[in-house]
Amino acid sequence: MEKKTIDLYVSLVAVMQLMFGLHASVYVIFLLQNSLTLFQVSLVNLCFMLGVFIFEIPTGAVADIMGRKFSFVLSNVICGIGFIYYSVGDNFVQFIIAEIIIAIGVTLTSGALRAWLVDSLHHYGWHGSLVDVFRREGRVSNIALLIGGIVGAYLGKADLSRPFLVVGICSLALALYVWIVMKEEYWIDREKNEESFFHNMKKVASESIAYGLKHQAIFVVIISTVTMVFTWQAYNMYWQPWFRPDLPGNEYLGYIWAGVVIFTVIGNELVAWFTKRFKRIKYGYLVIGESAAFLIILSVVCSNFWVSLMFFWTHELFRGIFRPYTNAVIQENAPSHTRATVDSFVSMMQK
Repeated sequence: MEKKTIDLYVSLVAVMQLMFGLHASVYVIFLLQNSLTLFQVSLVNLCFMLGVFIFEIPTGAVADIMGRKFSFVLSNVICGIGFIYYSVGDNFVQFIIAEIIIAIGVTLTSGALRAWLVDSLHHYGWHGSLVDVFRREGRVSNIALLIGGIVGAYLGKADLSRPFLVVGICSLALALYVWIVMKEEYWIDREKNEESFFHNMKKVASESIAYGLKHQAIFVVIISTVTMVFTWQAYNMYWQPWFRPDLPGNEYLGYIWAGVVIFTVIGNELVAWFTKRFKRIKYGYLVIGESAAFLIILSVVCSNFWVSLMFFWTHELFRGIFRPYTNAVIQENAPSHTRATVDSFVSMMQK
């Protein structure tokens, strides 16, 4: 049963990453095509970040109180609606509304799926390594990201709104599939929790925030990841217009995206070695942050397209280490009854 649980978790993450890749490789270009300026594009993304910041803790508590399955299914329904609305939007206000809808959906799953995995494995008496699971997750999900990015770029060759529509439909289909196949055998307090939902939400949220601020390992995660995400977000928003003038067509953005994924996969493969080499968390984050920063600086001071692109791709290697490394630290240090909310709190602070 443990193997089935891990396999289901990895497959769900892969599908979600495939859907993310479908629109990520053309996201900024799509907004620019609809007459938005780069500043407005950043404001649209800002609204998503604000939405996540506002809803992260309450929706994380939904997973801890009403169940990880309920939260994950609802997440995909809401994301599906948001992406379909995105595909028919054509102005600044409509894109902001779509981003807020998607933000609510994203926050419902940010900690729920990993918490479901860990609690299910503990319920079955599993004693394996979470780092190995998250490394496998990173390997499979990045392959899905690569495929999604290339397919999405070609879907958008004729109409850049098409990848968003496909993601919306796939999200709704995934919600139905998860509702049918996902099991929560460890879940025994659903009725009691539903009766005192808001009281429990406040209790779980406050405990999780206090835990995140007082527990040394989680606090180091928060400070380190907040700093790194703050610097990386500019790259997330500007690499497409930065490289697009040197490309013959929008579909070639998919190949740059493929390079991003390949270097991220290399980082995922190194995470087990990295964890053993840097056992103290603060040193691990120091190496990730400083290495990525150095490569970012080199990429933007080089005027040659291929040299700049290579430094850009190489910095993704350290971002590939960053995600599974962070996931393992959180899941191994957070208590079971607030695991999803602690994860959501860390995500909220990053946003």
